[in-house]
Amino acid sequence: MIDCLTLEIRILGKRLYQKVMEDVDNNLSLHQYLILGQIIANGDCPITQKRIEELFSIRRSTANHMLQLLEKNGYISREVSTADARMKVIRITESGFQAHDKFQTHFQQIEQQLRNGFSEPELEMFRTMMRRIWNNADMEM
Repeated sequence: MIDCLTLEIRILGKRLYQKVMEDVDNNLSLHQYLILGQIIANGDCPITQKRIEELFSIRRSTANHMLQLLEKNGYISREVSTADARMKVIRITESGFQAHDKFQTHFQQIEQQLRNGFSEPELEMFRTMMRRIWNNADMEM
């Protein structure tokens, strides 16, 4: 392995992404699965595009594009809010639930595989080091 932390993190991230996206619906991106998960986590509480933008720190155009694809493929529906006619409430469809459940099962299997052979203290140390790396990356040069 090359002694370059930036490159090693990039390679690891890419490998993990490829592993997570194996054997799942290719119509959806990881971000779209995460959006479906957030809609489900919201339960009966309506969620709007604006809230999706805030939660994922994405631009309006990006959120709109992802939600359009989710709607086109039948994973969500968007309805005019009864509280404010200018907003649309996002609801998940049965297809959305099924796609998310399949993804979640696959994701949990990968998570178990990654944790294999590590103790909880080792995992916590890893998280601490990752946070330090994130903080260092955010520092001004």
